[in-house]
Amino acid sequence: MMKTLADRLRALPERLLVGFSGGADSTALMCLLLGARGTKGLYAVHVNHGLRGAEADADEAFAADFCLERGIPLMIERLTPGGNPGEGWARQARWESFRRAMEACGAEALVLAHHRDDQAETLLLHLMRGAGLPGLCGMPEDAVIMGMRVLRPLLGCTHRELCDELTSRGQTWREDASNSEDRYLRNRVRHELLPLMEALQPGAVDKIAETAALLRTDEELLEAETQELLKEASCGNALLLRPVLNAPEALRRRAVRGWWQRLGGERLDERALSRKQTEAALRLLCGGRAGDSLNLPGGVRLYRGWHALHLVSGKAEQPHCAVPLTETGGELFGITLTLSPADDSDQGALPSACVSRCVLRSRQPGDWVRTGDGRHHRSLQDELVDRHMDAPWRDILPLLCMDSEVLAIPGLYDRGLKTLCAEGPRLSLRWEGKLPWTLDR
Repeated sequence: MMKTLADRLRALPERLLVGFSGGADSTALMCLLLGARGTKGLYAVHVNHGLRGAEADADEAFAADFCLERGIPLMIERLTPGGNPGEGWARQARWESFRRAMEACGAEALVLAHHRDDQAETLLLHLMRGAGLPGLCGMPEDAVIMGMRVLRPLLGCTHRELCDELTSRGQTWREDASNSEDRYLRNRVRHELLPLMEALQPGAVDKIAETAALLRTDEELLEAETQELLKEASCGNALLLRPVLNAPEALRRRAVRGWWQRLGGERLDERALSRKQTEAALRLLCGGRAGDSLNLPGGVRLYRGWHALHLVSGKAEQPHCAVPLTETGGELFGITLTLSPADDSDQGALPSACVSRCVLRSRQPGDWVRTGDGRHHRSLQDELVDRHMDAPWRDILPLLCMDSEVLAIPGLYDRGLKTLCAEGPRLSLRWEGKLPWTLDR
C-alpha cells in the first residue's frame, strides 16, 4: 500500500504546504512526502495555539528541528488565546494560520494528515449531531476550504499503519496529551466508541470509512445536479420558484441551501443554514404565498414573491437611478435598451423626435401607465401588482419614461409608445439582459 501511496504523493502539485504538528500522523506524512518527492517545493507550517504551555513549546521545537535537519522551510504561527478558548476557536485560528502560510509561500495546495480513523470519527460525530448527506461523507481527499485547495492523501491509511511506518524508519514523534482527555467528544469517540464497535464487529472502522467514501460518490452526483438546477433557477438575489418546485425534493433542499451559501454566506458570517432554517425556507418556497417572509441570520430575510424567493437585506431602499436616453438607447440595472430604425409595421416604436424628452430610470412616486384602451391612466404600482411583479424586483425595473408616464417596461409593457404622435422616423426597442420577471410567464 505504501508503494501505491508513494506514487500518489508524487502526483500531487509541485508546490505544497504541509500542516505539521509533530504528532505521529503529520510526521509520517512528512516522511512519506520526503521519500516520494524530496524537499523540492515542500513547505511546512506549525501552529502553536498557546494552550498547552511547555508541552506545546516542545512540539514546536521538535517541528523546527525536524525541518531544519532536512532543509524544509518552516513557518511557525504562535497564537494568543483569548478569554475561554475551546475547540472551535482553535480550529478556526488554525485554518486562518494555514491561509496566511499559504499566501506567504505561494503553495498550490495545503496537505493535511487526516487518516482512515479520523474519517470514521468524523462520520460518527456528524451522525450523532445530525447531518445530511454532505456531513455523512466525512472529509474529502481534495477540497477547497477558505479559498485553499486542501489535500488529504492519507485517508486510506490507519493511524496504526502510520505509526508502524515511523517505527520502521526509527523516526520519533510527539504525543499530544490533550488527545487522551475525555472532555472532548472526539476523544471519547476515539477511545471508547470505536474500540467498542471494533469489539462488537471487527473491521467496523474500515467499514465506516468505506461507507463515507461510497456516500461521497452519491454526494458528488447530487451536487452536480444541484449546480445545474441553480444555473437555471438562480437569478441575482432571487431563486425562481418553478424550476425548484419541479425538481425532486432532495434537490429542492440542496438548492435552497446552496443558493443561500452562494449569496448570503459569501457576505455574512453565517455560512450555512441550520436544518430548522432550511425546513422553514422550504415551507416558504413550497407552501407560502406572495408577500410571506422568513427572518434569517445576518439581518436578512427571505421574501416569497409570485415567481421567486428573494434574499432581502434590512438596508435602505434602492436609491433612485436615471440615465439619459440617446439615439442608440441606454443601459440601467444591467439591462440594455437598444434603439434602431423601425419599419412601418412596428406599432411599439419610439418617435425619434421624442428621444430627447425620454429617460431610462427606476420608478418614482406618481408614475403612471395607460390602460388597455390608451385613453385612461392608472398608477404604475397597481399595474405591477396586477401583473404579479415580485416586490423586490419593482425597484430594479428599468423604465422608459417621459415625465411621469411610463412608456415601456422590458418584457411587460409598451402601451405608452403606441399613443405617441410625432412626425418623422421611428425607432424600435430591443431589451437585452436577464429579465427574471419574464421567465415564469
